[in-house]
Amino acid sequence: MYHLRTDDAGIIHIAIEGFWTVPEVADFARDLRAEASAARRSGRMPALFYDYTNAVIQSQEVVEALAAIARAAPAGARKVAIFTEGKLARRQAGRVAAAGERIAVFEDRAAALAWLVD
Repeated sequence: MYHLRTDDAGIIHIAIEGFWTVPEVADFARDLRAEASAARRSGRMPALFYDYTNAVIQSQEVVEALAAIARAAPAGARKVAIFTEGKLARRQAGRVAAAGERIAVFEDRAAALAWLVD
């Protein structure tokens, strides 16, 4: 599943866990929109930090659904960083990142967070 929290800088931290289904991706998109709306109401333009540390390789349908979310930009994020140490997960993350110009994939957590606040 996933966990969302927004820090004081307006970065929405998204922890991805386990194997998702397409309906779970739809639930995630809804919850992400709500979290981003709350950040904007507090005067912060959100940025997204996806942490794939505990995620598993997803089905092609789920990867495409996540890429569709990235293309639609429902959170209206100024930047999106995807962090993963796994090689296969990084390849899948790259497919999602290719959907938008403000999305980057990182192997280093600190570098990803620094890029978001830059």
